[in-house]
Amino acid sequence: MNKPKLSFVMPVRNCVVFVSQTLRSLIKQSLRDVEIICIDDYSSDGTYDLLEFYEKRDKRVRAYKTAEWMGAAWCRNKGNEYARADIICVTDAGDIYHHNKAKITYNHFDKHPDTDILYHSVNNVDIQGRPQRTQMAVFYDYKHYPRSISHPTVAYKKEIVLKYPYRTNCLHTDQYEVLFIELFRAGYKFV
Repeated sequence: MNKPKLSFVMPVRNCVVFVSQTLRSLIKQSLRDVEIICIDDYSSDGTYDLLEFYEKRDKRVRAYKTAEWMGAAWCRNKGNEYARADIICVTDAGDIYHHNKAKITYNHFDKHPDTDILYHSVNNVDIQGRPQRTQMAVFYDYKHYPRSISHPTVAYKKEIVLKYPYRTNCLHTDQYEVLFIELFRAGYKFV
C-alpha cells in the first residue's frame, strides 16, 4: 500500500449523530490520496459500528477502538502513530471540512517545506448550517493570544507530534494549547 499524501486523524467518543457528516466531508476531499484514521474511545452509542460501516466502503478509512476509555489526547497520539503520511490534519467529529482542505494543506507544505504547523481561520455554524461566527487566524503568540489557533484547523508534520505528543494528563480543553506552547517555545514554525 502506497503512503498517502496526507492523514486525517480523528478521535471519537459517543458521537454517532455527528460523525457521518464529518466522514463524508473527508471522503469527498478533492485530493483523493488521503487516509482517514478514526480512533473510537470506547463509545457506547454505536459510533464504532458506524465507523466500521465507512471503513468497509472506503479503503482510505481505518477504524480502531480502545478497550477502555482513554481520553481524546491518548486517542489523538495513537492516531498520529498509525498515520502513514508525513502531514497530519487534526480532525474533530462533528466538524465539516471544506472539500479542498487536504489539497490546500498538502500544497502549502509541498511549496513551503520549512512550515511545521499550519493553521487557518474557521467559520462556525449551527446544526442547521447557519453561520454563527468566524474565528480569524492571527499570528500565534501564546503570551498574548493563547487561544488564537482553532484546533481543528491545524495540520502538522508527523515527526513533530511523535517527538512532542499531546499530554494525556491535561484537561480535554487545554491539551492542544499546552502542546502548541511547547512547540512554539521549541522554535517550530507556525504559519
